[in-house]
Amino acid sequence: MCNFLKSICFIGAIIFQCNLSAQVFDPILSGYVESFQYEARIRGINHFNFLKCVKFPTYTEDSVFEISKQKPAGWDGVAIFYESGDILVFINRIAFDNSDEFGKEMIVYHELFHAYFNYPHVPGCLMMKEEKITSADAAFYRNNKKKVLDQVFNRIRK
Repeated sequence: MCNFLKSICFIGAIIFQCNLSAQVFDPILSGYVESFQYEARIRGINHFNFLKCVKFPTYTEDSVFEISKQKPAGWDGVAIFYESGDILVFINRIAFDNSDEFGKEMIVYHELFHAYFNYPHVPGCLMMKEEKITSADAAFYRNNKKKVLDQVFNRIRK
C-alpha cells in the first residue's frame, strides 16, 4: 500500500511520503476546487470530506494503468477512496486540455462531488452522468450552470 500511495502522489520530480501531512492540489486545479467550495457554500453546504490530493497523474504511474483497466472506454477523472480515509482525485490531463473552460469545470466538479460528498453517478443528471463530458454537455452547462449545479447540490442537502 505504501508504494502505491507514493506512486499516485507523484508530482513532477517530488515524491511525497506515504503519510501525507498536507493537501496536495495541482496549481492549475486549485482554482476549480476553490470555486466548487464557493458554489457549495452559497447553497448552504459547509461540510466537506477531507480531500488529500487533486492533481494530474503522470502517465508513468501505476495508478493511471489501474484506472485505465477499470475504465476501458476512457476517463475524465477519478476519485479514489482509501481505507485510511484519504481521498485522492486524479484528472485526466488530455481530457482536461481538450475541453473548453466549462468542460474543464465540469470534469473537476464531477470528481469533487464524488470526493467531497460520496455522490454517485446518476443517469439523467448532466453533472453526475457516468459517460465522459462532451462539448455539447459543456455548451449546455455554459448556458445553464446554476440550474445544473442546483440539481446536484439540492440532492446533497436532502
